[in-house]
Amino acid sequence: AWVEREPPLGTPAQIAGIHAGDGIVVFGGSHDLNGLTEQLVADRPVLVVLQRVDGQLEQVEVLPRVFDEARPAALLGCQLVAADADWRLERVVHRIAIAFQKTTL
Repeated sequence: AWVEREPPLGTPAQIAGIHAGDGIVVFGGSHDLNGLTEQLVADRPVLVVLQRVDGQLEQVEVLPRVFDEARPAALLGCQLVAADADWRLERVVHRIAIAFQKTTL
């Protein structure tokens, strides 16, 4: 899965340092969106492994919580989208471009 939009200020995702374009490699013990909902419990910290846009992996801790009383089921504050083959290819191309820039500087 990947984060579609920048999380709004003050949401658990924003506080944890999650950004638009980040790939969710592992969320708690889950590697896909199906298992994510089982890991998502209010006020229970979850370790998340992100793949940043530049390809770097980073582990962050997010504390899911109700941040909008009008949407009590929204515990993260970010829109997650299933990763498909096009997304994965785009990430590889981006990493190659970054590596090329580093070698030409």
